[in-house]
Amino acid sequence: MVIARLRGRVIEKGFQSVLLDVQGVGFEVAVPITTAEGLTVGKEAELLTYLHVREDALQLYGFLTPSERELFLHLLSVSGVGPKVALNLLSARGVEALRRAIGAGDVAALTAISGIGRKTAERIIVELREKLGGAVAKTGPSYAALPGTAEEAVLALVSLGFQRKDAERAVLQALESAAGRDLGADELVREALRRM
Repeated sequence: MVIARLRGRVIEKGFQSVLLDVQGVGFEVAVPITTAEGLTVGKEAELLTYLHVREDALQLYGFLTPSERELFLHLLSVSGVGPKVALNLLSARGVEALRRAIGAGDVAALTAISGIGRKTAERIIVELREKLGGAVAKTGPSYAALPGTAEEAVLALVSLGFQRKDAERAVLQALESAAGRDLGADELVREALRRM
């Protein structure tokens, strides 16, 4: 069985999932944050999908654009990268920034993402730089990674419903105003919320 596309009404939307009503059948679909942000509860949506089959479960992953799905599938081809890790990478960086990080060999940008160690980051860069070829090199300059706690704070704000760019701006402002103090993710979220 292959489910390559779904079209239906969005019933519920979570941090990295949506429930899609397709002619009376509810499909729970795991999605990157960028896809979730582009969907509206109660409205019709079309998702390009990938069905991940395990011995004990079937899980659908959905994407608004072909480039999201394509990069997700490339990430899955890397040894040690499963669907959840691939989804986290797409959620944390988005397609263009992730492609730039891979193209620039920016290990720090990848390891700043929860669940990505140095060896996995290096494997992703080595294996995907060649697979993605010139498309990666043309996407622009290196992506500057946020420190780990800042990235956690940004993801927390996105989960509260804020747009990623607004969350990043507020977290960076909070870091600047901290004047060298080492803030935890919770403190950064509180400081950032005061600026939103």
